[in-house]
Amino acid sequence: MKEEAIKRGIKVILTRTTDQFLSLKDRLPNQEATAFISIHHNSTLANGAVPFSGIEVYVSKLNSKIKVTEDLGSGILSKLKQLNGIEVTDSLKNANLLLLRASKVPAILIEFGNISEEKTLNYINKEKNMRRISNLILDGFVAFSKRGC
Repeated sequence: MKEEAIKRGIKVILTRTTDQFLSLKDRLPNQEATAFISIHHNSTLANGAVPFSGIEVYVSKLNSKIKVTEDLGSGILSKLKQLNGIEVTDSLKNANLLLLRASKVPAILIEFGNISEEKTLNYINKEKNMRRISNLILDGFVAFSKRGC
């Protein structure tokens, strides 16, 4: 996503670039950021049921900027619904996660699918699909940021 954002002139600050431990508190953005987008992959235990294998977008109703956060999340979610080949949840999900509730800027968490499910893993392992997902997220972010949020 960072590569695609740079092509558009969007400044990206990564919380980490390697698989190093960083406390949740240290992952929070500073107040100068336009938004905080946390990206993850779901997984389940071997032989466990996969409750949802597609893409999900989370917000925290406990965030002080919940209305603006919902605007960001809804805009990105509507763009992601253009995807073919992977299911996208119908609505924003609420989660009481520190990164979402304590952020001073609009904060969302995106689950890029469940890597324990073979079809989803095959989909997200294709670079063209990840670039498409990244660009749809960026389309939603650009629309959000142009509104002066």
